[in-house]
Amino acid sequence: MVIPITISIIILSNSNTLTNLDVDLYFDGDNAYTYVEDQLNINTTHYRTPGTQGREDCVKYFVSKFQEIDPSIKYTLHNFTIHSVDCQNVLFKMNENFTNILILGAHYDSRARATKDSVNQNSPVPGANDGASGSAVLIELAKVLYTRRQNLSVQIWFLFFDAEDQGYDYSHGILGWNWCEGSTKFVQDIEN
Repeated sequence: MVIPITISIIILSNSNTLTNLDVDLYFDGDNAYTYVEDQLNINTTHYRTPGTQGREDCVKYFVSKFQEIDPSIKYTLHNFTIHSVDCQNVLFKMNENFTNILILGAHYDSRARATKDSVNQNSPVPGANDGASGSAVLIELAKVLYTRRQNLSVQIWFLFFDAEDQGYDYSHGILGWNWCEGSTKFVQDIEN
């Protein structure tokens, strides 16, 4: 299903002036749904839990999808560690020649434990309607915005956060972790 959308982007620039961009775009929901399915099939043992092969494979998937959009797209792998677990945010940049930045982000990790499931509480969560769906929307938005990038006088960051979904919810996803660890770490390290 293709959904026509009009996005009005208002950006506050360094000179404190407003820029208003009205753009007609077409978001393909079928594509986004396929991206959700792809993520769920990457690793059905751990899905996209921080520190697992599933998480690593998902990052490779994001890189491949963005390279399909633009083979020369630049990206940064933001590596960090929480309680001895290796984590990785992924940042893709479009229109890097502009100084104003629009950040579009979603977390991609899935919970290590299904804390709300009374039967399978210790099993990992697929996260279709959470991390996978938000990431799928970002990929499809990147496709849509890439086709109109010449009309967008703004740099766009597509940011996929790891380690966001492990906090306390009846029990911890990963013991000792808080919510939003990846985005917090990204903000702390953004100058580097």
